[in-house]
Amino acid sequence: MDLLLLGLCLSLGASSAATSPESDEPEAGAATLDQHGSASDQRPPAPVKPSAEPRVQGVRLALLVGIDVLAWAGYSYDTHVSLPDGQQLQYRGTAGAPGVALSGGGAVTLPGAWRRITVGVSINAGGLNSSKRSVIPAGVATPFSKVNLQNQIRSKYSYAPGWTSALSLYVDHDLAFLRENRVRVGYQYWRQTGSYTGTFEPTDKSRALAGYDVRLASQSHLLRVSMNNYASLDDSDINTTTPNRPRRKTGMIWQFGVAAGTHRTIVIFAAIGPCWEIAR
Repeated sequence: MDLLLLGLCLSLGASSAATSPESDEPEAGAATLDQHGSASDQRPPAPVKPSAEPRVQGVRLALLVGIDVLAWAGYSYDTHVSLPDGQQLQYRGTAGAPGVALSGGGAVTLPGAWRRITVGVSINAGGLNSSKRSVIPAGVATPFSKVNLQNQIRSKYSYAPGWTSALSLYVDHDLAFLRENRVRVGYQYWRQTGSYTGTFEPTDKSRALAGYDVRLASQSHLLRVSMNNYASLDDSDINTTTPNRPRRKTGMIWQFGVAAGTHRTIVIFAAIGPCWEIAR
């Protein structure tokens, strides 16, 4: 019996010793899985998406030359007449006439958050065809011939308008895009002055001459709508050695529009010229 118990103990010890190396393999295998698991966690970085913010527009400059057709514009006149006998007479009134003028000026489109705002100024050479309009109010009796006065003004100023250059200031706001054109709406101020001076025969039988001095003024506040097309606004000044230097782009601008406002003034305008954009 004792021998039987001794043999049983020896067989159990041998079996446990034989199975002990196999128990270590799962632990090694677990460590290997941990190593593979840690390796699998090292994923490639996500691609960087480009910024969704639009490119910041810089200051945009334009030089414009064009033509302004005044379909109609109201103006005021202040007429002074000096008769041979020393009388000094004055007459005031208003009238209207069409006209045409050549324009030249510049415009600046603001940068950044103000990029929809454009401020411009122009000088307009020409004027209203007012030499055929009376400078004496209708129905007013005068001690001189109004016909002689008007004929003398018409003869002298038919081909040399008495108007000086007009000054025009405007502010536009980008409203929409239409077939690659910027539709702008804005305010325009127009002011122009002129004068007629000379002598005339106060009556058909008078040999002495009378003098006249007529002061003209046209001033209007206008609402304007325009179409603006920028073409070939390409890089023309890129300096890779100095990246902080402003980059200039050049192109052309075509502009067409209409303005209407006070004193029944209606202006149709068109202009063209070079433009530059300065941005970093």
